[in-house]
Amino acid sequence: MLWRKSVHEANDFKFNDTYGNFNVDWDYVLRFCLKSGVYGIPKKLVTMNRNLTNNSVTTNAKGQHEASKQLLKNFKAELSYIIDHKNYKEALKVQHKIELGSYPKYKIPLMSFVYFVKYNDVYFLKYLVKKLKDYFL
Repeated sequence: MLWRKSVHEANDFKFNDTYGNFNVDWDYVLRFCLKSGVYGIPKKLVTMNRNLTNNSVTTNAKGQHEASKQLLKNFKAELSYIIDHKNYKEALKVQHKIELGSYPKYKIPLMSFVYFVKYNDVYFLKYLVKKLKDYFL
């Protein structure tokens, strides 16, 4: 991420370690987005080595997911004038979609159904059907 130093300094932005090494960047990026325009480059610039032998916080999926949910909860509490219940619920739904990919095989059917009922979103059933086809075909 590149950012304007003037925006960083004018808002006294700091990297927040509330979430340990998890989501330090996301906390900063979300706060920065509230004060400045953000633009993406639609191409891959970096490839990272994220294998299981790599000693990185991103290999701890459960810790990463819990930190992400806590970050969403904290932002909702702090920025309630921007993030209403509907936005928060939508963000949690997206987080749960991300988490499905890291569940063990035996837990995917249960969690897919739980999230389908909770969010009334057929994505979770489609994900389950796809996984079942992958396992049995």
